[in-house]
Amino acid sequence: MKALPLIAAVVLGGGAIWLLTKGAGAGGEKSIYMLPDKYYYCTYVGPTRGLKEILIHCWSDLYTVDIYDEETDDWIQVPGPETYVLTKGTECRIKMQAPCTVYDFTLQVVV
Repeated sequence: MKALPLIAAVVLGGGAIWLLTKGAGAGGEKSIYMLPDKYYYCTYVGPTRGLKEILIHCWSDLYTVDIYDEETDDWIQVPGPETYVLTKGTECRIKMQAPCTVYDFTLQVVV
């Protein structure tokens, strides 16, 4: 019976840590809270969909989306962003004009 408060504290503490890391958009999470004027290098992990459909709630805040091109080993601007389709594993560089949360991306680095 004396162990019950200790077990409860461990469970609650673990849950709090999980919530903090989930909300922070740490690497490996599927959502990223993006601040303006920073480049977010991330990987798309969702199902194949149009870029505008994926970023619809941030579309007006979007500054740029670049895609990594393996052939040139460089970042290129998305051709026709309103109709461009992202597939799982696409590496992106995203910059916002205002704070916004994007979903179905895992964060690699912020510059």
